[in-house]
Amino acid sequence: EAIKKLERYARDRQPFFLFVGFPDPHFPYCPPAPWCDMFDPADVPMPRRQRSELKTGSTYFRRRIDQYEKVFGFHPFNMPDNYIREIIAHTYGMVSLLDKQVGRIVSTLDRLQLRDNTVVIFTTDHGEHIGDHWFIYKVSPYDELTHLPLIWSCPRRFGPRRHSTDITSHIDLMPTILDLARVAVPRGVQGISYRAVLEGAEKVGRTSAYLEDDSEDAKDYMRTLWTPRYRLTYELPSVDGELYDLEADPNEFHNRWNDPDYRSARHDMIEQLLQASIEASDPKPQRLTSA
Repeated sequence: EAIKKLERYARDRQPFFLFVGFPDPHFPYCPPAPWCDMFDPADVPMPRRQRSELKTGSTYFRRRIDQYEKVFGFHPFNMPDNYIREIIAHTYGMVSLLDKQVGRIVSTLDRLQLRDNTVVIFTTDHGEHIGDHWFIYKVSPYDELTHLPLIWSCPRRFGPRRHSTDITSHIDLMPTILDLARVAVPRGVQGISYRAVLEGAEKVGRTSAYLEDDSEDAKDYMRTLWTPRYRLTYELPSVDGELYDLEADPNEFHNRWNDPDYRSARHDMIEQLLQASIEASDPKPQRLTSA
């Protein structure tokens, strides 16, 4: 369907915006043949996890582990290795299937001679645990859930290939797209444009990323701040949280929330989290007068 639309856009020779979404990779982990057999479960790496995580795990972490047992009938520590290996192998298969279809779309841009004048963005809404930290699907804001692919491509406009490790956020996508299209960014937009980086500048300008996660049943509220050094998550109603030193503990195995050696870091991160939360307040509707 996306290819059909591109062919129509090419005939009309009008500017276009096309959003193409894929549900996979996603549970129930059942890609069609031949993708389901593309990767041997025996060859995939096992997840990043340690049994000791429960010792320092937050109230939220332990509660979700307990819920896992209620839903699936067994504790994640007792999941057979062949189960998780099959899930990982099938996830790889789904990713390969998606890569194939994205390749068809990009090839169509080449065939229709639209490639040099079209900005292509590839990203996703979230990652997956697939076994990391004992979780299967999305649960908690660990690196594998929040560190996402983000590829921008427009050879004629962006020049040679570059790789940036700067911090960006989903809320930056819209203002960047509008800036590239020379469209004014509406008042109240929280994100920042990093068009200058795409066109050759060195820095995005962010020092942290702020994340919000409220459960559908309105029983859990999480606010997270991610910096190059730390990841802090504050959760209600438990009034508990997580603090990970990403330099000393890149796999996020040891929660330092209650570690006295990290009291100062925790205080500073909570202060930064509060500031980010206030800055994320919606400034609309616009005030017309004072009373």
